[in-house]
Amino acid sequence: MLDDEALVVLRDAREPVGEVVHQVSARVFVARLDEGAYDLLSHDPRVAFIGDQPPRDIIDGLEDQERLFVDGWLARGKQTRRIGEGLSWDAEGMTPPDLPRHPG
Repeated sequence: MLDDEALVVLRDAREPVGEVVHQVSARVFVARLDEGAYDLLSHDPRVAFIGDQPPRDIIDGLEDQERLFVDGWLARGKQTRRIGEGLSWDAEGMTPPDLPRHPG
């Protein structure tokens, strides 16, 4: 699970649980949950899925806008890591942005 956020898919439209940080419908949302709430919800029969990687059958059962929301939420962790990401522009081994790599 990424940080303390979880994707929650309820079987039916109900009141959201936890601190909702993103919501697409009454049954599909991202909530900020502490470990106790996560454990409690994972055993709740009203919850079809809770976590960060929903199985295909859960995704297939969503409405179009819900599926788009879930796809976008899943893509948040798939960013490409770049060489030197997070380093200062003049860090050792890095080429400053405005200088050519090879003298010409």
